[in-house]
Amino acid sequence: MSQIYIGNLFFNFKKLKKNIFFLRLKVPKFFNLHKNRKILILGTGPSLLIKKKEIIDFIKTNKPIVIGCNNTPNEFKVDYRIFTNRSRFANYSNLITQSQKIILSPYFKKNFIKKYVSNKNFYYVFYKVKNDLKQNFEIDKNNIISFKVTPNVGFIAILVAYIMGGKDISIA
Repeated sequence: MSQIYIGNLFFNFKKLKKNIFFLRLKVPKFFNLHKNRKILILGTGPSLLIKKKEIIDFIKTNKPIVIGCNNTPNEFKVDYRIFTNRSRFANYSNLITQSQKIILSPYFKKNFIKKYVSNKNFYYVFYKVKNDLKQNFEIDKNNIISFKVTPNVGFIAILVAYIMGGKDISIA
């Protein structure tokens, strides 16, 4: 036997010397959670504050599910916060409110998460980096995202919105 599953980790003993492991493929808990809904993804660039009034008006008018990346200000009614970088999570977890749901990298350990948000539940977005992809990313039949290079939080947020079943996905 050259491979084994332990928890969420898949170990291939042939490649163990290279310390390569993959997450077990499983459908995310948020799969089709917001099927056919409008979803708005908020980044953290300077245009977010420059266009603040227009974005807030868009949220009031369209009532989308709002996904905030990293340190998105709470002035924008954020439903989900997504973090894929440990240092950004550590620095900006104080922005997470009780009503917001959290989506995190599967590479965050539970004790690390609980250190910053001990009273909150969270979802993992399952993704992995595979150098042998023919294109830059793919979503498999289990809604697991594979990337050729390490992705940024904005790109993962777009794919999460798609996996959530978003009908109309906007980005600000």
